[in-house]
Formats: sequence, structure tokens, C-alpha cells
Amino acid sequence: MDRGTAQGAMSCLSPSRGHALRRPGFLIQSLGCKVNQFDAASLAQALRGSGMEPVRVGEPPSLIIVQTCTVTSSTDRQNRQLIRSLKAKYPKALLVATGCQAEASGWSLEEMPEVDLVWGNRHKEALLDEILFRMGMGPAGLSGEELLWGDGLAKLPGRTRAFLKVQDGCDGGCSYCIVPKARGRSRSRSPESISKALALMERVGVQEVVLTGIHLGSYGRDLSPSSSLCGLLEQVLKESSIARIRLSSIEPQELQEGILQLMAQNPRICPHLHVPLQSGSDKVLALMNRPYRKGDYKAKVLAAAQAIPDLTLGADLIVGFPGESQENFQESLGFLECIPWTYLHVFPFSPRPGTQAWDMGPKVSPQEAKRRAALMRELSKQRRSKAMASWVGKSLPVLLERALKERPGWLEGFSHNYFRVAVEAGEELSNSIRQVRVREVREGLLMGVLEGRGSWGLTAAQ
Repeated sequence: MDRGTAQGAMSCLSPSRGHALRRPGFLIQSLGCKVNQFDAASLAQALRGSGMEPVRVGEPPSLIIVQTCTVTSSTDRQNRQLIRSLKAKYPKALLVATGCQAEASGWSLEEMPEVDLVWGNRHKEALLDEILFRMGMGPAGLSGEELLWGDGLAKLPGRTRAFLKVQDGCDGGCSYCIVPKARGRSRSRSPESISKALALMERVGVQEVVLTGIHLGSYGRDLSPSSSLCGLLEQVLKESSIARIRLSSIEPQELQEGILQLMAQNPRICPHLHVPLQSGSDKVLALMNRPYRKGDYKAKVLAAAQAIPDLTLGADLIVGFPGESQENFQESLGFLECIPWTYLHVFPFSPRPGTQAWDMGPKVSPQEAKRRAALMRELSKQRRSKAMASWVGKSLPVLLERALKERPGWLEGFSHNYFRVAVEAGEELSNSIRQVRVREVREGLLMGVLEGRGSWGLTAAQ
């Protein structure tokens, strides 16, 4: 659709005479990872600053933006389903598809009649100006850096914990991964920009900041002078008094001794690591072009578990990778018995066009990959349940975040080591860190009482 046609399509959305003029409304839907959600929130902030506003419940938007994910073929399908659903509900809205699928395989979205504009992950400042042009509004005047890092964005809407995007892109060469094509080369946020973001978070009362990126462990290599994730952690500890600092996913080869020492010595850094494994078979790791072998992984996570008290360790696994035999899969199961993990994120292999693994063989059938994934997930469920049960009768710090829907008068949040915890407490305690004594495990939650109280929230005096 050309610019003139788009402007004509939007003119029918102007308020009729006799109604108060309102700023044009927008709706943004995001799929995928926390970085994608951060990018969507950054766009929303820029649109608000340019004269638009989020739509109210039940109100038709003038603009719809779908922030797509492309990590698997399933997410590509979900993107398309969401786009069709939104356009059917709001046929007069300008619908923009952006994000990772738009970057990696934009042609597949351009073929959809529901989509008015496809725009990848790069040059988002130009996307913003293009949208405003089509809406009959003036340019935003924002730089690409401001949009990339969400300058002025304290936290994601509806969340208590703040996600601080410090890195984007990936220079890795994993044979199955489309992310480098979708996100581009690794870029690091400047220390000055991070300092400003931390100061803003403190002003609005953030209690936990999660450092996030596409390839977090590569932070600082492209800066001048160069830096590192360890250096970034030292900066955050020094420049802020935010109570909690949490790392998102970090590759095993980048889990350096300096990071472990900082985590062991500073209780402000949460004892929680998510370290992708992908396979417990050296043969499969080589096929995946992963830059380590299972012995390297084992050494890293054993060192982490030994150094950091109360550590919760998560891992990613891909099953059904081309060439993964039954023996290789059993080898992965056996390896998992030798390392101190707490939970797994398990994914059946999803071939992505444009990756080395697309043409690899021999193929594992989808049915067999699904079977292997089910076995791994059951193993994860058992290990996580055992870890949660070990906390019954013990006390741990919890950031209380939101009301527990199933129980009026209760709040839920995450412990320092990333367990979901629920406690009987009033809304006034939201966004506060409290010591909670665990009484039982119920439906994936640690159920507890605030320290100093008796049974289920009643004080001892009562």
C-alpha cells in the first residue's frame, strides 16, 4: 500500500462532528521473548510521545502493530493467526507487522492481504516516522538508538520487575538458529545510557531489574573502550541501590569466574541462572555448532552451584535435532542426571529456512521429537517439584507483585531464586520484598506466610 492510499484509508477513522476529538488510538501485540516485549513497549512509548495513545478496552484502534517472533515455525504460524484475527476485528485499522519474522522472512507477511506495512527490526526510527506519516501526523524526531534501547522506559506495562535491555543481536553461528538473521550483529548499550535508565528506575521505585539481551554474555565487546557482562554488573551495583539484580539467559562459555564471584559476594544479585544446554550429546552439540561440549558445560554449572548459595539453575534443550539418534537422546538423559539443574525449557527441533540445519539429516520424525520432548518435560516437572518441596518450612525473600487471581486477599511474586510464591497479604504490600516462610507446595506455587505471622496470615496475637 502506498502512502497516499494509506492516508486515505485512515481518514475514515476521524471522529464525526459533535464528538470530542481524541488522540488517535493504537494497539500493540507482542509475541516471543522479553526483548521483543521490550521493543514493543519502546514503540508504544514513542507513539505516546508523538501524539497517539493506547486504546481503551473495547475501543477500535486506528493503528495495530504486531511485534512478531520467528524462533520456530509454530511462532510464525501464531503471528499469522494473530494478524488475521486482529484485522477481522478491526478492518479499518492500519496493521503493521514488525519484529523478527518481518526481518527474517518479511515476504511471508507481505503476501498477507491483512497486512498494510511490513518492517523488520532495523531502522525503527524510520518505521515510526512512516507510521506517523500514514496517520497524517508529523515526524517523531527520535534517533534509532533511542528506540533500540527504549530511552525513558522504566518498566514494561503491567509488570513490577523492570527489564533493562542492554544488548541486541547475535554474532553466533548455531546451525539451527535464525536469530542472527532476524536481529543482526551484536550491539551493546552504552554505559551512559544504562546509567540514565537505572536512575529512572530508582525514581519510580523499581525493586528488581532484569538485565536482558539476545546474547547477554557478549555485552561490551563492541564498545570502545570494550567492557564485559562482569563489568556491567559492577556498574549496576555501584550506581544503583535497586534491591535486586537478575540476569536473563547466559551462554555457558560466558559464565566467567568473575561473574560467579560477584553473585556469591553480593546478595543483591539474584541466585538464579538460565544457562542453555541444548543437548547432552557431544555429537549433537557439534552438529548444532555450539561452542562447547558437555564436559565444559558440566564444569561451569558445578562451579556455579558450589559458589552460589540457594542457586536455581535453568537450561534450554532441543530434542529431535537432525542426526540425534536414540542413543544420543539417552546420552542427554544420562547427562542431566550428573548436573545440578532445577528446571528445563524443552523444544522439539523446528527447521528454519536459511539455517544450516534446514537441510541436515537424517531427520527425526515430528512424532518421535514430540515423544522425546514429553519425556524431558516430565523429568523437568519432577526435578522442579523436588526443588520446591525442599523449601517447605524454610524462609526466603519474595518480591510481592500482583494479586493471586485464584485467591482473593493473596499476593504472588518471585523469590530471589525464581520460585513463584503466594502469601496472604493486602495490595499495600505490592512491589515490596518480604520474608516468607513456606508452608506447602500447591499447583506450582510455594504457599507461605509472612514472617512474624501465624497460620495463613493471622498474627500470633490473634
